[in-house]
Amino acid sequence: MIRLAHSADWHLNADASCAGTLVRDASGQNVRWLDQQRVISAFVDGAIAQQCDIAIIAGDVFDKPKPGPAEIVFAQQQIGRLHRAMPCLLLHGNHDLPVNGIPSPVEILASPPLGLYAPRPDRTVVAGLQLCTLPFPSKVALLAREEYAGLAPDEVHALITDKLRAIVRGLRAQCDPIRPAILVAHLPIVGAALNETMLAGQEHISLTAEDLEGWEYVALGDLHRAQQIAGLPAFYSGSLDRLNFGEEHDPKGWMCVELGDGFSYRFMETPARRFVTLTVDELRHSEPCPDLVYRVKAAIRQEEFDAIQPDLARWRQCPLFSEALEITRQTRARAETVTDELSPAAALAEWARTQGKTAELAALLALHREIAGAAP
Repeated sequence: MIRLAHSADWHLNADASCAGTLVRDASGQNVRWLDQQRVISAFVDGAIAQQCDIAIIAGDVFDKPKPGPAEIVFAQQQIGRLHRAMPCLLLHGNHDLPVNGIPSPVEILASPPLGLYAPRPDRTVVAGLQLCTLPFPSKVALLAREEYAGLAPDEVHALITDKLRAIVRGLRAQCDPIRPAILVAHLPIVGAALNETMLAGQEHISLTAEDLEGWEYVALGDLHRAQQIAGLPAFYSGSLDRLNFGEEHDPKGWMCVELGDGFSYRFMETPARRFVTLTVDELRHSEPCPDLVYRVKAAIRQEEFDAIQPDLARWRQCPLFSEALEITRQTRARAETVTDELSPAAALAEWARTQGKTAELAALLALHREIAGAAP
């Protein structure tokens, strides 16, 4: 039996925010950065405790192609811990692709070697497994080729997808049927579930479930929702932490997979911070818990918004609280007596009468005369 730990989409970011706001604890440390460190450490602890034979990180270790020192140091520490206990395969995803000739930041983690780095499609044998890798394709590099010149975006996406499909078939053909064969890929699969914050259309370069058949296991990265693909031994592990409210209801963790006489898996949850969306009624009748990330989301009228100001003031004391309120203001129809035949001054007078604002009429007329006199 071979046991592997599959995780992906760490998105290490020392400047991680909460609903666009950087939240610090009493010691001045970024709360969301501490959350990332906690869940990633929990994954490493769990992989070691489960005595896994290999760890797979299927892309997007970093959130950006040029991570800062804090992110690099923490990643080196955790990959180093894994590597001392088991081989560790690192794939680059779309967030940590090489940029402008600068190597992928994932390569930093493999020099000095902390893990097995997979910068391109390849096949290698590690811990009794055949590991076939399919990093996220760099469209920039591909578009530089003459064969892509003049193609429309949809044609480029179709051509790249066809090449990826051919690469997967080629890798599978190279595999020894005696050893278990694992595909590690970072890209969308057609039909996989997205969360509400992932943009439609990013699946233009993607494979189908049929392309994943014939493997003992497929370790996927890119989509943050943990899920199985079409009943196959093909899984997105999802991200280890909730990154936004689009992942509010998603369980967070990693896959502990056993291969040998058949296939089995366990989803191992991490201590990811919970996100909670409140209704206006819940805002009024509940109290914040300091360990949760909150938002109130609703479409309400102006008078309702005015009425909940004391409750909003109370909740705004919670640093992990944000507002997503759509406030609708009631507008009155133009009075029937205000017609185009009236002069501007007469129309103002009629408007003031119908709106009960006759006390303000003199000031409005004076302002009108001032604006009219200033007009060219």
